[in-house]
Amino acid sequence: MDDGDVPRRGARARAVAIAVPRRAGLRGIGWSGEALGGLAGGLAGALAREVEDRRFFLFLPIAFATGIALYFGAPQEPLPYAGLLPALVLAGLAMLARERPLAFHSLVLLAAIAAGFAVASLQV
Repeated sequence: MDDGDVPRRGARARAVAIAVPRRAGLRGIGWSGEALGGLAGGLAGALAREVEDRRFFLFLPIAFATGIALYFGAPQEPLPYAGLLPALVLAGLAMLARERPLAFHSLVLLAAIAAGFAVASLQV
Protein backbone atom coordinates (compact mmCIF):
# COMPACT_ATOMS: atom_id res chain seq x y z
CA MET A 1 0.00 0.00 0.00
CA ASP A 2 1.36 3.40 -0.88
CA ASP A 3 0.04 6.77 0.34
CA GLY A 4 -2.68 6.76 -2.32
CA ASP A 5 -4.12 3.49 -0.96
CA VAL A 6 -4.34 4.60 2.71
CA PRO A 7 -7.96 4.69 3.89
CA ARG A 8 -9.34 8.15 4.76
CA ARG A 9 -10.84 6.95 8.03
CA GLY A 10 -9.67 9.13 10.94
CA ALA A 11 -8.40 11.98 8.77
CA ARG A 12 -10.26 14.57 10.83
CA ALA A 13 -8.77 13.28 14.09
CA ARG A 14 -5.28 13.41 12.62
CA ALA A 15 -5.86 16.96 11.39
CA VAL A 16 -7.07 18.07 14.83
CA ALA A 17 -4.14 16.33 16.50
CA ILE A 18 -1.72 18.18 14.24
CA ALA A 19 -3.44 21.56 14.67
CA VAL A 20 -3.86 21.47 18.48
CA PRO A 21 -0.75 21.31 20.64
CA ARG A 22 -0.39 18.36 23.02
CA ARG A 23 -1.15 20.40 26.13
CA ALA A 24 -4.52 19.52 27.61
CA GLY A 25 -7.34 21.79 28.68
CA LEU A 26 -8.20 25.29 27.58
CA ARG A 27 -4.57 26.28 27.37
CA GLY A 28 -4.08 23.74 24.60
CA ILE A 29 -6.39 25.75 22.37
CA GLY A 30 -5.04 29.15 23.33
CA TRP A 31 -7.16 30.09 26.37
CA SER A 32 -4.66 31.03 29.01
CA GLY A 33 -5.38 33.06 32.12
CA GLU A 34 -3.84 36.10 30.44
CA ALA A 35 -6.08 35.71 27.40
CA LEU A 36 -9.20 35.43 29.56
CA GLY A 37 -8.09 38.47 31.57
CA GLY A 38 -7.57 40.38 28.34
CA LEU A 39 -11.02 39.35 27.14
CA ALA A 40 -12.64 40.54 30.37
CA GLY A 41 -10.70 43.81 30.15
CA GLY A 42 -11.80 44.33 26.57
CA LEU A 43 -15.43 43.66 27.44
CA ALA A 44 -15.21 46.06 30.37
CA GLY A 45 -13.78 48.72 28.06
CA ALA A 46 -16.55 48.16 25.50
CA LEU A 47 -19.19 48.42 28.21
CA ALA A 48 -17.56 51.59 29.52
CA ARG A 49 -17.78 53.13 26.02
CA GLU A 50 -21.45 52.13 25.81
CA VAL A 51 -22.12 53.81 29.14
CA GLU A 52 -20.17 56.93 28.18
CA ASP A 53 -22.14 57.21 24.94
CA ARG A 54 -25.35 56.59 26.92
CA ARG A 55 -26.34 53.62 24.78
CA PHE A 56 -26.33 50.98 27.50
CA PHE A 57 -29.73 52.15 28.71
CA LEU A 58 -31.24 51.05 25.39
CA PHE A 59 -30.51 47.41 26.22
CA LEU A 60 -32.70 47.41 29.33
CA PRO A 61 -36.07 47.21 27.48
CA ILE A 62 -34.66 44.39 25.37
CA ALA A 63 -33.60 42.53 28.51
CA PHE A 64 -37.01 43.16 30.10
CA ALA A 65 -38.78 41.83 26.99
CA THR A 66 -36.48 38.81 27.03
CA GLY A 67 -37.67 38.02 30.55
CA ILE A 68 -41.29 38.25 29.41
CA ALA A 69 -40.53 35.96 26.47
CA LEU A 70 -38.88 33.47 28.81
CA TYR A 71 -42.03 33.45 30.94
CA PHE A 72 -44.28 32.71 27.99
CA GLY A 73 -41.81 30.12 26.70
CA ALA A 74 -41.88 28.14 29.95
CA PRO A 75 -43.27 24.63 29.53
CA GLN A 76 -45.54 25.03 32.59
CA GLU A 77 -46.84 27.87 34.72
CA PRO A 78 -43.98 29.17 36.91
CA LEU A 79 -44.52 30.20 40.51
CA PRO A 80 -45.40 33.90 40.93
CA TYR A 81 -42.25 34.64 42.92
CA ALA A 82 -39.92 32.71 40.58
CA GLY A 83 -38.77 35.92 38.92
CA LEU A 84 -39.20 38.35 41.80
CA LEU A 85 -36.64 36.80 44.14
CA PRO A 86 -33.86 36.56 41.50
CA ALA A 87 -34.60 40.12 40.35
CA LEU A 88 -34.15 41.45 43.88
CA VAL A 89 -31.00 39.41 44.50
CA LEU A 90 -29.43 40.42 41.17
CA ALA A 91 -30.30 44.08 41.74
CA GLY A 92 -28.67 43.91 45.17
CA LEU A 93 -25.57 42.26 43.71
CA ALA A 94 -25.44 44.93 41.01
CA MET A 95 -25.46 47.63 43.67
CA LEU A 96 -22.54 45.92 45.40
CA ALA A 97 -20.60 45.58 42.13
CA ARG A 98 -20.77 49.24 41.09
CA GLU A 99 -16.97 49.55 41.04
CA ARG A 100 -16.57 46.82 38.41
CA PRO A 101 -18.20 47.89 35.12
CA LEU A 102 -18.41 44.45 33.52
CA ALA A 103 -19.93 42.80 36.59
CA PHE A 104 -22.27 45.71 37.26
CA HIS A 105 -23.70 45.92 33.77
CA SER A 106 -24.00 42.15 33.44
CA LEU A 107 -25.89 41.97 36.73
CA VAL A 108 -28.14 44.87 35.72
CA LEU A 109 -29.05 43.08 32.48
CA LEU A 110 -29.75 39.84 34.34
CA ALA A 111 -31.85 41.74 36.89
CA ALA A 112 -33.85 43.31 34.05
CA ILE A 113 -34.46 39.87 32.54
CA ALA A 114 -35.61 38.55 35.92
CA ALA A 115 -37.80 41.63 36.44
CA GLY A 116 -39.49 41.05 33.08
CA PHE A 117 -40.12 37.45 34.05
CA ALA A 118 -41.53 38.56 37.43
CA VAL A 119 -43.85 41.20 35.94
CA ALA A 120 -45.17 38.72 33.39
CA SER A 121 -45.85 36.15 36.10
CA LEU A 122 -47.71 38.69 38.22
CA GLN A 123 -49.78 40.08 35.33
CA VAL A 124 -50.92 36.80 33.81
